[in-house]
Amino acid sequence: DQIKTSTLTIAGEIVLEALILTSAVVSSLTGYTFWAARKGKDFSYLGPVLFAGLILLIVTGFIQ
Repeated sequence: DQIKTSTLTIAGEIVLEALILTSAVVSSLTGYTFWAARKGKDFSYLGPVLFAGLILLIVTGFIQ
C-alpha cells in the first residue's frame, strides 16, 4: 500500500508540473503571436513547415 500511495503522489506531482509548464509555454506563445500580429508580422511562410511537423507527429503517434 505504501508503494501505491507514493507512486500516486509522485505521479500527481509530475502531472501538476507538466500542466504548469504547458500552460506557461502556451501562454507565452499566444502572447507573442498577438503582439507580433499587432505589429504586422507575417507568419505565412511557416505554413509548410508546421504542416510537415503535424504530419510527422501524427505518423509517429500511429507507429507507437
